[in-house]
Amino acid sequence: MDIAASFLALAKVLDEKGAGFEKIREISLFIATDYVQPKTWLGARMKRWPVKFIRTRLGAMLTQYLKKKVAKAAHPDGFAADLITDKAATFGLGYGVDITECGICKLFEKHHYKKYSSILCEVDHITTSLAGLEMVRTGTIANGAKICDFRYKLKP
Repeated sequence: MDIAASFLALAKVLDEKGAGFEKIREISLFIATDYVQPKTWLGARMKRWPVKFIRTRLGAMLTQYLKKKVAKAAHPDGFAADLITDKAATFGLGYGVDITECGICKLFEKHHYKKYSSILCEVDHITTSLAGLEMVRTGTIANGAKICDFRYKLKP
């Protein structure tokens, strides 16, 4: 949530200076892309490690444990999610997420900047790509959907 708060502050400052949505989006995505880019070869390897781990027996056990923990938001301003483990529903990966309550949307709405929350949804595609995955999404809460669905395909 710290990153989301930083982007909220950025959006507020730029909005007050008269920057339009597209300029705020452009600057935000430039910063986010630079922030998530691995700085070393080891960092790049580490971004791909969770995808390999999640496909192990231990990873599957951890996913089942987390599935129970994330179903309800731990804080009223936080996130709630359903972890999807059905391989048929997850392009064979056995891991997907449906965000049912978005802490980022709640934060931006609380500060009357909801129209900018969808920018951070775009960062998910960047981070997913760095992990060696392609994200398949049909909607986000920030754009009016009931859930943010995260499904992933392994990149060839």
